[in-house]
Formats: sequence, structure tokens, C-alpha cells
Amino acid sequence: MHRGVSRTSNLISDVPAVPTGGTEMRACNAIVTTIFLLIAAAALAQNDATSTIASLDPTVNHGTATHDQQLDLARAYMSVGRYHEAGKLA
Repeated sequence: MHRGVSRTSNLISDVPAVPTGGTEMRACNAIVTTIFLLIAAAALAQNDATSTIASLDPTVNHGTATHDQQLDLARAYMSVGRYHEAGKLA
């Protein structure tokens, strides 16, 4: 072993540099973030439609709903895929 040069310094210099990310990583993060936001928006919209159905369904069944409330209920039915119920109201 040479004086002033340790064995560990040679080993450390042989380790390749760690990639820092760059353009590919930013593009991947943007794509993942966009997909997450789309899924979250769809889930929120479905919960909104479900709460609309829960609040307007009894009113329509009792015959006291306005025409606008009936249309709102039909739209909520369509947004969750209940097309038969929406068709009966429209």
C-alpha cells in the first residue's frame, strides 16, 4: 500500500455517479400527477352524483319535486350509469 493513498479512496472513485433525474423524471412525474388528478376528479364527481341522488330521490318519489329537480336527478342517474331510471324521469 502506498503512503497517503488509502484503499477506500480507490473503491469510492470506482462507484458510478447516481443519476439525478432530469427531463425523463420530470415528464414521468407530470404524467403520474395528471393520471392521479383525473382519477380523483372522477371519484369526486361520482360521490357528488350519489349525494344528489340520495337527496332528490325521495322528493321525486313523493311527487313534490320541481321539473329542474327531476332533470338534476336524471343527470345524476346518468353520471353513475343508471340509464333506466334516468330514462323514466326524462
